Amino acid sequence: MSSRHGSERKKKKTKDRSACTPIEPETLRQEHPDNREDEDVKKTSETPPNPFKDWSVHVALFISLLALVAYFTQACVTRTAMRVDQRAWVSVTSESATADENQPIVTPLQFANTGKTPTIGLHGFIVSRFIGRTNTLSFDPHQEGSATIKIGSLFPNEKKIINFPLITTDAITKNPEPAIMTKLISEQADHGELFTVIFGRIEYDDIFGLPHWIQFCQFSTAISKERPIAAQSPPSKFGCIAYNNIDTTQP
Repeated sequence: MSSRHGSERKKKKTKDRSACTPIEPETLRQEHPDNREDEDVKKTSETPPNPFKDWSVHVALFISLLALVAYFTQACVTRTAMRVDQRAWVSVTSESATADENQPIVTPLQFANTGKTPTIGLHGFIVSRFIGRTNTLSFDPHQEGSATIKIGSLFPNEKKIINFPLITTDAITKNPEPAIMTKLISEQADHGELFTVIFGRIEYDDIFGLPHWIQFCQFSTAISKERPIAAQSPPSKFGCIAYNNIDTTQP
């Protein structure tokens, strides 16, 4: 019994001693200078930033953008050249007015499509009339001798010839009527005192939906079929040459 109490007292003393023993604070250990990692070594071990990385990316994007613009520009130029090559091209030509004596005077007018695709909705107006050397020519489409023309589609290499009668005004009734070849008219034409003029404006669309037009004007002498001669030059004041024109529509 006494031995057991004695051992308990020893244990208690041991606990009391350990409880009373002060805990010394942990001291900071200084690292030996040789064991320290130099800051310069740390910096050199890190990967340095590449100053040209962002610059090269921007250059690559800029070059790609230029290539894209060049591609679309080339495609636009190719499309424009293709449309110019494939569109319809209409020409209008006329021959000298002819007629037998006491017969209506007519001027043959030829419409031709020299392009590679047909026209769409070809239409316009034609004026065919007499004019004296001392007269002034008016290009009013609603004047005496004006006629409406509607051809519609004119296919590649197709030609159409239409005879347009010259229209004059009756001296008594003042109404427009076809001009009749007489000996007097033939003589005046042969001497360059009387001309026949045919002019007009033709409009049409190509297969790409673009509008086009052509204006034409031509003078000739009203002569008989038995004595065909070349058209004589009319006075410059008539303005026929300046009236000849075509559209400048770009595809």
